[in-house]
Amino acid sequence: MLKLGSRVGRFHVLALVGEGGMGHVYKAHDAELEREVALKALRPDLAGDPQFVERFRKEAITQARLLHPNIAQFYDLISLDGHLVMVMEFVDGSALDCVIKQKGAFALDEAMSIFLQALDGLDSAHKKSIIHRDLKPANIILGRDGAVKVMDFGIARAMGESRMTLTGRIVGTPNYMAPEQVLNKEVDARTDIYAMGIVLYQMLAGVVPFIRTSEFEVLRAQLEEEPEAPSRKGRLVASGVERVILKAIAKDPAKRFQSIAEFRSALLAAQSGNLPAESADAPPATVNGSLIGLTETSAGDGSKRSKRIWVGLSILVVIITATIVIITNQTGSPPPAIGKASDAAVAPTGNVNAPAPLVSPPLAPLPHSKEKGNDTSAAAASAIGAKARNTKPLVLPDCPKDELQKRIWEIDGKRCR
Repeated sequence: MLKLGSRVGRFHVLALVGEGGMGHVYKAHDAELEREVALKALRPDLAGDPQFVERFRKEAITQARLLHPNIAQFYDLISLDGHLVMVMEFVDGSALDCVIKQKGAFALDEAMSIFLQALDGLDSAHKKSIIHRDLKPANIILGRDGAVKVMDFGIARAMGESRMTLTGRIVGTPNYMAPEQVLNKEVDARTDIYAMGIVLYQMLAGVVPFIRTSEFEVLRAQLEEEPEAPSRKGRLVASGVERVILKAIAKDPAKRFQSIAEFRSALLAAQSGNLPAESADAPPATVNGSLIGLTETSAGDGSKRSKRIWVGLSILVVIITATIVIITNQTGSPPPAIGKASDAAVAPTGNVNAPAPLVSPPLAPLPHSKEKGNDTSAAAASAIGAKARNTKPLVLPDCPKDELQKRIWEIDGKRCR
């Protein structure tokens, strides 16, 4: 850990500005180049672990490949006091998570101006086959000059590269992890799209989709639960934008947007109100536990639907009226009411010739049964016995091999073999 106020090489350490799972980030002054920089160093307890040192070096190599206005720039990897330290661009601003905590939900236009910049930076990384794997508001910095920077590619991985994840550990932040990441399966660009979908959800709703009492319950929700529509948790969210978000966070990667470019185009179309239905076929969202459809229609479509409904109702009224007239002509009297109205029914006011209310007739007793005891006949008992004999025995499913899934089954009381 670097000491505040100290001089390390050509760097004067000014302040500790961030702490993560692997290291600390400091603001420092580069005396040789006369600029402020960020120094990222491994935590002291990890600096002696060869596996973490190699992972830190890999992060530096990854960052060095990325050069985009919306990604914090990497300058150098140096050794200070025998430890590797990354020298990076210092972004003067605030992390998006702090801004959300302070102000709550964003208005759509403000959120989009920030979010689209972050997407542009991420798209640049994806074009170089680099997956971030830990996208969240804390890793998106809003500069005082209006620039947005994606930070911390510490657990990023090139597609096709061998994994460095420690055995038995889940890498990422639970609130933003895609189901395939929770299950430690192969990840790709769609995994980052899922995380960014949740980031936008949080920006517009003020909260993440799944708020639970433990990280395990959050992971379980990421695997099994459908999110509520964002508009049910915060400000009013345009239905087109809502559909885009829900498609981005679909459980199945195949049902998400397949690229950042596709995600971005759908968002811009939704913002302008020109989103084609097929471009954002989102899975159903839930509202208080009930599924709701998110199909957006124009005013013209709603008018056409209303006309069809009224035409259908008119045809139904004509058919019923014609049927009553035919029955009346055949019998010479109005059709009898079904069943028998109660003697205590209140007499109708106004039109005394109005038809009696429809009352269902009493159920007839089952054949071969006694009226008082309601005993089942021997034939019926025989049939029930035969059905019971033909019932197939319960076959328990195989227990899942994944440890997290096993624990989820245990919580739900599911049995397996």
